[in-house]
Amino acid sequence: MRDHCSKLSGYQAVLAVGKGDLDGGESLALKALRFRENFAIAWDTLGFLEKTRAETGPSAPRREKHFRQADEYFRRAISLAPYTQSFLEHQVQAMFARGRLEQALDLQVALVEKFPRLPNQYKNLALVLMKLGRFQGALAAAQRSPELHHYYIPGYSLKGQALMALGRLQEALATFEEERKILERLGRTDPTGQIDLHIKLLKAKLGIK
Repeated sequence: MRDHCSKLSGYQAVLAVGKGDLDGGESLALKALRFRENFAIAWDTLGFLEKTRAETGPSAPRREKHFRQADEYFRRAISLAPYTQSFLEHQVQAMFARGRLEQALDLQVALVEKFPRLPNQYKNLALVLMKLGRFQGALAAAQRSPELHHYYIPGYSLKGQALMALGRLQEALATFEEERKILERLGRTDPTGQIDLHIKLLKAKLGIK
């Protein structure tokens, strides 16, 4: 019975946080832990909501306080379920948002090693490397995503951005044009408009009409 109540409250907490109700989610997650202290999802939910509070905090000290608490909760969740992909990803996201890029990189490299066939892990690795200004490494990581899944769109976007950062504009243009063609084949459009914007910018730089 306690296990059922813990799971019910824990999943309700996830839904509440997903809707932006951080206080309600926190209350439900803590309730889940009162029924079962080793319920990893509840610890991860507490970490995620503390990360969200940190990202919107009014001051640097307040943000750092929430980030530290988030890290503690994520570590607790991971200690209980060390191979749960989402828990590990949340920890990387928190380090990234906190500006702890080298730590985020170490964690993301470990994620790639644990899940070497998942294209999103290489995309996330490329994001961290781009932020660190390691564009050649970011390019290598971004290229791996579409190699694993030809229709994994985020991989093309990051590959194009890395090529732009490296000054390889012609290759970047070809990458964004390929990305747009794939979206067209899938019957989808780019809701951000970034692909067309990059293509327009690159053509202007290359003198292509």
